[in-house]
Amino acid sequence: MLAQESSPLRRTAIMLFASVLIVCAIASSTGSEAQALLASGAAAGTCGLEPTTDPDCARHDMGSCGTACCGLRVSFQSTSTQLGQAISAQLARHGPDGAFTPAKTWGPWFKLDAGGCRDFTASTETTDQYLCQAAHATSGSFHFRDTVNIKIGATSPKGTTVVQFFSLSEIAGALGDAGQNFKNHMMIVRALEADGIVASGIHAFLGCGPVRAESQLDSK
Repeated sequence: MLAQESSPLRRTAIMLFASVLIVCAIASSTGSEAQALLASGAAAGTCGLEPTTDPDCARHDMGSCGTACCGLRVSFQSTSTQLGQAISAQLARHGPDGAFTPAKTWGPWFKLDAGGCRDFTASTETTDQYLCQAAHATSGSFHFRDTVNIKIGATSPKGTTVVQFFSLSEIAGALGDAGQNFKNHMMIVRALEADGIVASGIHAFLGCGPVRAESQLDSK
């Protein structure tokens, strides 16, 4: 009698245990797939320590700023307002590779404005229209971080706006950045071009290292 009563209870317990195992397996699989997708997306924005054919990783800086750095001035056929909004939107979405973190800006207290950008279009103290800042972290084991500053100037009478990008490796004494600082800028430039905001000229004004392969810098 006891065996007959316990049998349904045992079957119920076994079924519940099996269900838990199935749910855990599905959750683990989904988590692994999500991590793989994130890793592949992040890798697209990382130059890495191994040789690569990515032309945007061809500018290796060797400590030009006391650590590795890269400063670019990029001319766009667009207004400063359009660029400010587009760059703010890119940084707010954590950039093309999902690895940018917009910085908090100064106000009555520190707060996160649109994509880490401050709007100076109404200022009488500067002709610059927007100042932005974000950090970029690489994928892989080390997660190297760079600070990226962006300055958007006023639009010229001919409809051209110059955006100044400056990326600095946060690690002290970085003798070589595998081209990552230059890559940080080009990710944003290419994302803007994909949105129809075309770059008409690119000039390195500090760091960025010598060209090690064909680079977008020389084709503009």
